[in-house]
Amino acid sequence: MTQALIDTPANWRLRTPYGVPYKHLTFSGQFSRYEGSINWELLIPDSYLKTFLNELFPLPLRFGNTFIPRSFVLNAFPQLVATNASFEPFIEGKPNDVMRIDPGANSETYSKILKMTVEFSPTAEANDPTTGGSSEGGQIQVSSRTSGEFLNVKGRQTKIVPREADPNVPGGAAAAAAAAGGAQPAVDGSGDTTAVRSPEGGTMNIIVPMTEWTIRIPQIPYDFYRDDYIHRLRALQGRVNSNYLPQLFTAFPETILLTGFDYEQRFTWRDGQSSAPVDISIQMIEKRVVDDGLIRGHNDFFDPDNGWSYLRYNGEKPAYEKTDYGILFDV
Repeated sequence: MTQALIDTPANWRLRTPYGVPYKHLTFSGQFSRYEGSINWELLIPDSYLKTFLNELFPLPLRFGNTFIPRSFVLNAFPQLVATNASFEPFIEGKPNDVMRIDPGANSETYSKILKMTVEFSPTAEANDPTTGGSSEGGQIQVSSRTSGEFLNVKGRQTKIVPREADPNVPGGAAAAAAAAGGAQPAVDGSGDTTAVRSPEGGTMNIIVPMTEWTIRIPQIPYDFYRDDYIHRLRALQGRVNSNYLPQLFTAFPETILLTGFDYEQRFTWRDGQSSAPVDISIQMIEKRVVDDGLIRGHNDFFDPDNGWSYLRYNGEKPAYEKTDYGILFDV
């Protein structure tokens, strides 16, 4: 490669799809069983830097109310897409002025050729400033974690009864033999093995199973969020689902309660963006108690004397109004 060819990009044979002239230098890579990356080193004229960067990291296409991401890929390895890029002067010891802050300098002062290093890895979105590590734009993502709430309740209908001993646990064989001989193990620490204790107002802990759901919708167009989607979220907040929810594995009616949502708008350095898309994260709590063949939800409350009961106030209104959650997923 001669100095004349390096300094005359018009003579370079290779062009990117966007028309950026370049000279290929080399590839290097690193792979393991599941991970992999490739580095591409090439030369470009410094005047094409922004064009090349916009080609490597193109803005997503808008399709309806979502954005569809685009990526720069290697033909031989389409699973790997451009995720990072860096540049430096190609001629050692000679600086560059790619930002054109010294327009009056002698033409020989700065290097006009940049050495680019482009990293390709399996996901384009991992370092995408508009998605913040999300997966593909427009795809609804669902995650959950299960927890529970303990209720300490006191009821007049409670009683303590003896349990059948398990001979497989320590001390269980002796207890089982005593029971076979007609004696019952003491149930209250008094040593009395003949009576069943029925204390007045006994207490117990009851767990209420809860699932914390997070619905994430990345890359919603800002104008759609502003004019439409924010109003859907406000309408659902503090209300329960009126129908089964197939998006949450057929969650039963009145078991899902929308408790809040996060909004984040991310701007990018890339050209052509009039308003940054929005990432939405919606938090919901599922309350699901199986009680005598019924699925109890957020409008069911535990009464110490009557157990789980469907509550109404003013004789007819539920604690949480019901509404159609399908509008959350219609994007």
